[in-house]
Amino acid sequence: MTTSQNHSLTSLRIRMYRQGLGDCFLLTFAKTTGEKYNMLVDCGVLGGAKKRIAEAVKDIIDQTGNRIDVLVATHEHSDHISGFKTSAAAFDQMQIDQVWLAWTEDLSDQQAKKFREKDNALQLGITASMMGMEGEQAESIRQILEFYVIESEDDQVQEDSSNDGPDLPNSAFAMGGKEPFMFAKTMDATMKRIRQWGGENVKYLEPGKIQPIPDFGVKVHILGPSRKMKMLGGTGPEEAVAGHAFRISQASSFLAAALKAAGAGSGELSQFGWSQDDIDQAERLSMPFDSSFGLPLDAVKDTILDQSKTEDAYHDFYKDVYGLENMPPSNKEELLGVDWRRIDIDWLKVGGSLALQQVSNINNTSLVMAIELPDGKVLLFVGDAEEDNWELWGDEIPDLEGLLTNTVLYKVGHHGSHNATDKALVKKMTNRDLVALIPVDKERSDKNKGWVFPAEDLYFAEDLETSADLEKKAPNERGLLDVQTRGRVIVNCGKKSYQVDPIYNPSPDTPWPGVITPDPSDQRLWVDYTLNF
Repeated sequence: MTTSQNHSLTSLRIRMYRQGLGDCFLLTFAKTTGEKYNMLVDCGVLGGAKKRIAEAVKDIIDQTGNRIDVLVATHEHSDHISGFKTSAAAFDQMQIDQVWLAWTEDLSDQQAKKFREKDNALQLGITASMMGMEGEQAESIRQILEFYVIESEDDQVQEDSSNDGPDLPNSAFAMGGKEPFMFAKTMDATMKRIRQWGGENVKYLEPGKIQPIPDFGVKVHILGPSRKMKMLGGTGPEEAVAGHAFRISQASSFLAAALKAAGAGSGELSQFGWSQDDIDQAERLSMPFDSSFGLPLDAVKDTILDQSKTEDAYHDFYKDVYGLENMPPSNKEELLGVDWRRIDIDWLKVGGSLALQQVSNINNTSLVMAIELPDGKVLLFVGDAEEDNWELWGDEIPDLEGLLTNTVLYKVGHHGSHNATDKALVKKMTNRDLVALIPVDKERSDKNKGWVFPAEDLYFAEDLETSADLEKKAPNERGLLDVQTRGRVIVNCGKKSYQVDPIYNPSPDTPWPGVITPDPSDQRLWVDYTLNF
């Protein structure tokens, strides 16, 4: 690793925007000559905070002079890239010298293409399953799908096709007489726009590679995502090759059954690259028993309701079991619609689990960067990489332990969720200058049942509203991040969101290696952490 102190950097400012539940970081490297290098890492928010993200983009323009040296989009979730869509007109006017994306965003990469086909099809099936639910179950899936900027037809923001060509297709289908649920291909359109900003200077980065910022003496080590991850179509070093086929699984069988229940045909699957053989196999696997043991529901209805078919072999069975013998035809028709007698769509309840799995799949495509400064200190930006992503870093990076030991800033993954920080690797971050930044909005996350951001074993923040609340915390209430950083954690937004300053421990007993500067204006739009050299 580089350890020389002969460098021209005078400062590095990390500006964490406080736009809500999402990531937006502006890193500004400054030299003794006054020259600056600006790296924007993500720009997104979950939910409807478009005005707040627009204010952040305006500040980015002011801070950079309308020029970004490198724009990094870590992965395709709205809490990381929605601002690139909602403020696209502003970004259109910026000079963006380079765009960095993970290899999974390369449209010509065959392994990435296979993963994308699988993910798009799974998203369609999850949406179909939600349509078959009511109440809290449907709402829980809808909240998860917010990560994909999936909206109802009324709320859907129409794509601006002036720079993107024709609008990308929407998929819509109705079930049970309900209004069609539409989801726009907003992620595809947003990523297309980002690629256009980079033009010929879009880099699809692979783990193990180093991206230099030569004039500043900075090296960016790419740690992930690994091609070996099974969820990305890899099964090991030998088999993680272009064209790896995803086999029909329980998830794809669920998809076929969900689409069938939603009234969609095989055309919905063929548009995602499924062959007719794949569709037929998924259809067979979607049934609980072999077709020879089943009877189509329409045939059952016809048998019960049509008095001329009293000799049908199944007529007496359904008549006796469902108590239809002495009921007039009108009541029989009504009875067939009684939900408690039916279990044919109960399996849709697993849609919530699959929705969470899909979020994890995309999280694990996150571009992970270890930014090594000229003096050897490291800033670790992980996007939302989960443990599957972390666990393969050592396969790609020979000196991973050295990078972790020298980490002085950790951008906490996925707002501090329980599975987006590998605790064993965090314990290797032993540098006494370590600081953690948690981009979270407790007010927003608390509105979603089951969302514990940040996780209590990482950083206990349940009652935090202001920095003063930290003094009330007993030592046994401190999580791993608190321990590793010696209490130097900046929580972006507590339970009062961005209405108050960010939360951090100002105690002189554990002096901060850098300078913390909250936005002094009434906007409280950002918090800076600056390292001076």
